[in-house]
Amino acid sequence: MAQSVPFTFWSAEQAPGYAGMKADSTVDVIDSFAAEEAIEAGVPVMRGTDPLTVALADDADAVIGISVHTHKINETPYYPVGYAVPVCTFGDVWVKVAAAVTAGDGAYIDEATGEFTDSTGTAVAGMTYLTD
Repeated sequence: MAQSVPFTFWSAEQAPGYAGMKADSTVDVIDSFAAEEAIEAGVPVMRGTDPLTVALADDADAVIGISVHTHKINETPYYPVGYAVPVCTFGDVWVKVAAAVTAGDGAYIDEATGEFTDSTGTAVAGMTYLTD
C-alpha cells in the first residue's frame, strides 16, 4: 500500500534568516581563509596578520567581507582559531545589527565591537543594507 505524504512548500518550512546565512540565490563570491582568532558567522572580517587568515574587523576600511554560516556542529566559537572560514566577498548575507537600519542605506560597523550598526558607526565601502 502506498503511503501518502502531505505536500508542503520548502519556503513554508524554512526558519527565518540567521546570521551568516546566504540571503538569496544571486551571484556571490565566497573565499576561504583560516581563522586567525575566534570568529562567529555573519560578522565583518578583515585580513589577519597573515594574508591567508581573517580576523574580526576593527577597521571599516579593512573589511573584506562577511563570515558565512556553514552547516556544521555548533561550536563556541563557531569558527575556532585555525578553522576554515568561508567569507562572502561579494553577494548578499544575513547579518545581525546592533541598531535599527533602513533598507538602501550603506552598512556601518562599530569599530570598537565589530558589530553592524546604523549611521552612528563607520561606513563600510561597498556594503548596503537590503532590508530594515
